[in-house]
This record gives sequence, structure tokens and C-alpha cells, in this order.
Amino acid sequence: MNLKELNNCPGTLAEGYSTYSPSCLRNLFNGKKVKHILSYDQPQFNEEVADLFIENRKRISISGVQEKLSFVLEKNVLRLTKEGEQGTYILKPIPRDLKKVDQVPANEHLTMQIAKQVFGLNTAENALIFFTNGSPAYITKRFDVKEDGTKWGKEDFATLAATFSNDAGSARDGGSLGWVNPGVMVPEFENQMKNTAKGEISAPFQTQFGWHVLQVTDTRQQDMTREYQERMARQILGERQFDTELDSWLRETRNNAFV
Repeated sequence: MNLKELNNCPGTLAEGYSTYSPSCLRNLFNGKKVKHILSYDQPQFNEEVADLFIENRKRISISGVQEKLSFVLEKNVLRLTKEGEQGTYILKPIPRDLKKVDQVPANEHLTMQIAKQVFGLNTAENALIFFTNGSPAYITKRFDVKEDGTKWGKEDFATLAATFSNDAGSARDGGSLGWVNPGVMVPEFENQMKNTAKGEISAPFQTQFGWHVLQVTDTRQQDMTREYQERMARQILGERQFDTELDSWLRETRNNAFV
């Protein structure tokens, strides 16, 4: 990417900026004047930087298949964390094992900006940032870490799903839908499921049933015909039992009613 052609804030996407806008600096970097270009070469072209990135990845404990690096803001400069140091930012460079990899950072950033600016959802502060050769990376401010470097208390996905999900059925199981066969979910849900890597949590998305966030915990290739048939049979039998119990209750209610 030619950084001389930058005409939008790499954070808020506001027009007329060749670097981060004041509102982006305020929200993402606590008002500090941070440059939109990192002080690192892209690791593929610098062996020394590649070694630093490899060591940094070993120390970060955030799950997911996409490469993540831990950064901290020192004065006005973003740098890799050192051993024993708590990072306050997460950097995601262009991945190496996905289709159209050069578009991944921009797509993730755009998705989060749409969620925030169009739909009014609370999202982690985020932006694009660039290596010295113009290669983009996605950077986000950690919301589980306080400014002094200590961590906020947190709950896992299952606990949050059980507490806040409007789907009573899956909420009882911590949000788990079990193994899902192709064609079972509505298209929007299935597309998001297919495009979310194992271990990752999706951005919020909407279907006819409302808003959703999903986490793909595992995938498998298996003939699910028998399991699917058994599940459908149990569901049908359960519905029939419910209908029988409902008819019985209605008859009893009518027999005991005073007219």
C-alpha cells in the first residue's frame, strides 16, 4: 500500500486525514500522538524482526488460529512487549493461511467500524496500522487490561451466553449448539460460522431472529446422517409428548372450570 495516498483516518475512516484523527488518538491511544506506521519492518523481510515476533507470540495466551502479537504503548510509540510485561494492545498482521490474505486486516477493521458507527455497538477500540513497507495490520486496544497493566476480572463465553442469551434452549448449555450440519441454520448464520476460524469469536451479526455472536470451538468431517435423524426423531417425539400433555391439561382445566 502506498501510504502517501492515505486520505482517511486509519481508525475512524473519517475523510481528510493522512494519519490518525484526533478522536481516534483520544479513544485508542489515550490522546497520545501515535504514528500510523510501526517502527518495525514486516517480519517476512527482516530476520531480526521475525525472531522478535516469534518470541512474542510464544508469550501471548489469547486463543485463535490467526497470528497475534502483544504490544504496549511507551510514551508515543507502540512496541512489542518484553518478557514478563503485560501488553495493552493486540496486533494482527496479514495472516499466511487464509484466502485473499492481504484484505484480512482491512476487512476486520471495517467490520468493527460498521458495528460501532452504523449499529451503535460497543466494540474494542481498533484501527489499521502499517509496517514500514506499507503492509497493513489490525490493532485493537485490550479491554481486559487496565491502564496500569493489571487485568479486569472476566467471564468466559459460556457464562456470558448463559446469562445474556435470549435463546433459552442454548443458554441452558452455555450457548452451545452442539455439532451443526450444513443447511440447518439460516444463511446469514451459516456464512458467519463458515468464515469464523476455530477458536475465534465472530463480530456481532444480524439474522431474522436478532443479533448474534458465535464462537467456533471445533470442526469435523463426518457422515452425520444417522445422528441427524436421531436428533430429529427425539425432537418430534418431544413435541408430540408436549402436545399430549397440553391436551391433557386443557381437558382437566375445562372439567374443573365453573361456568
